[in-house]
Amino acid sequence: MTFNEQNRHQVWVRNTIEKYESRLIYYATRITHDTHRAHDAVQETFLKLCQQDQNNLDGHLTEWLFKVCRNKSIDIRRKEKRMKTITEITNEPDQLDHNTPISIAGQNDENGFLMKLVSQLPEREREIIDLKFHEGLSYRQISKITGHSAAHVGHLLHQSLNSLKIQMKQKQT
Repeated sequence: MTFNEQNRHQVWVRNTIEKYESRLIYYATRITHDTHRAHDAVQETFLKLCQQDQNNLDGHLTEWLFKVCRNKSIDIRRKEKRMKTITEITNEPDQLDHNTPISIAGQNDENGFLMKLVSQLPEREREIIDLKFHEGLSYRQISKITGHSAAHVGHLLHQSLNSLKIQMKQKQT
């Protein structure tokens, strides 16, 4: 690689980090349930990016980043679970930390109730809702990240939203 190519590659990586780092940390935190482990997953994602050719990722950089970050986050979470004792696993709640600023601010209103309902959805449905509404990704992009077909992503999203709508209506009555 020539000096100019190295320089362009470094600028591309730096710009990618600036654009995606906070989004990936948020996404990884939702998977790992721990900010420090999420930072580790994102760091590993960007290390892998440094080894990639920009031309190979043109047109699908977002999907590639989220898929690599997802895989790294899942690997970290699995490794952590293997290291825990049986007692720790059985005593650990299977939900996100509800003491986040968003949760605290909305505990007494509909947004808080909706956040609680979303946190109770199965993990794959929470992930798809997060990718669709927080990240603004398309069904095709989500399917590339999660490995589900685009049709299945649409089905899961539709099913989740209907479930949330029904539960919100029940609360109002």
